[in-house]
Amino acid sequence: MNSSIMGLNGSAGALGNNSGDSLSAVSCNWPPDQIFDVTVENTPTSYADLIGYPILLFICTFGNLLSIVALSTDVAKSTTNVYLICLAVSDLCVIWLALEAYIPEADVKVRESDTYFQNVANFSGFQKWWEETAIQFSDWTLIVFSLERLIAIARPFEYRHRLTVRRAIYIELGVLFLASICALENLVVGYYFLAHDDGVSTKTRILTPGLLEWDRIQNQAEVGITLAKWVILTILNVCLIIVISRHNKIRDSILVQTEMAGVSQSTPNKSSAVHPARRHSTYVLMCCSGLYFVTQFPNVIYKILEVASRPPYCSYNFTYKAKMTARPIVYVILLSNYSVNFLLYCLLWRKFREQLRYLLFRTLEKTGLSSPSTALTTAGTTPEGNTRSAKMSLQSETGVRTDISPLLLATTPNPKLAKMGLDPIASSKV
Repeated sequence: MNSSIMGLNGSAGALGNNSGDSLSAVSCNWPPDQIFDVTVENTPTSYADLIGYPILLFICTFGNLLSIVALSTDVAKSTTNVYLICLAVSDLCVIWLALEAYIPEADVKVRESDTYFQNVANFSGFQKWWEETAIQFSDWTLIVFSLERLIAIARPFEYRHRLTVRRAIYIELGVLFLASICALENLVVGYYFLAHDDGVSTKTRILTPGLLEWDRIQNQAEVGITLAKWVILTILNVCLIIVISRHNKIRDSILVQTEMAGVSQSTPNKSSAVHPARRHSTYVLMCCSGLYFVTQFPNVIYKILEVASRPPYCSYNFTYKAKMTARPIVYVILLSNYSVNFLLYCLLWRKFREQLRYLLFRTLEKTGLSSPSTALTTAGTTPEGNTRSAKMSLQSETGVRTDISPLLLATTPNPKLAKMGLDPIASSKV
């Protein structure tokens, strides 16, 4: 199966030559393509990959390792921790597995090494399978997380009892298993080709008709699956926005009725009652979904054009030069989806920043570079404050209001009972 990153085959990985191009050109009667070495002189857009990939590799490695540490050491672990840790691990796999394709692009001398390419060929089938599994695992984890957020906000009380951390772990294990099964074609085709490769024949001549048909169906399915993930994420995030808006309206209505009844809160969180609780993890999720849409769009267009240039469609001549020109740009944009989530967490999630700050000063304290009082001042004024600052609050996860006093709830008129004349609060106001 073609790599999900670019939908391309070849021993050089996602940036390598596609072994099926010549066959497509002949079958579709396209004019013969001029094949050339992909260098910065022939394709200046290669600079986008040569410069962009190391930057993304550093951001992804540094950011996701910090995310894993911060989320795994959180005192009040929730399902959010499980999903974000899974995202971080899968993103690390995607970025580092792309290194095999980057090395021969960055170092021309490596291309002349038969030993290197022999080692790459031996590892290629497993590498593509693992890479595809990590990509699918990351994408579907984002979808599962979106669905979980929707249930958590729409039905918060059921969320507490049913969507537990243990169940989230089981769900992620199931997603990982299904992702590995969907990517199994990489493993089968890769090692079948390796076992029967004579060094002369092309891939289309070596594979059996059944494997070629499996490869063709999988190539087209990748485009459909990507579009399906787009649609599912769009629907889930639109529903999230609608549910959050409705909850805000209901909360504002309750506060207005409370003020009309002359009831004041006895708790110090009146400002948070006026301004609804910020569901930071939900907003982070929405931004991650938006990042997915933007970074996947060029890749989807690339895949559609590639499928359209092959039988049985033959509706667009996607030339070799056009592919090699567009590939580095599309590649870097796509990889950014698996690299910059950490930056979104830091920008949008206050509790995540507090947890990082707390871990930083605890580390400095243990190494003797900071006094215990400094760590306490940063994370909280007392050891209990430390614990509170390290917790990703459940309120922001579920949207359940815990700051509204029982008096406020008890003195809020019930519209349904008031119509029947059974609400004592509404009758006492008359």
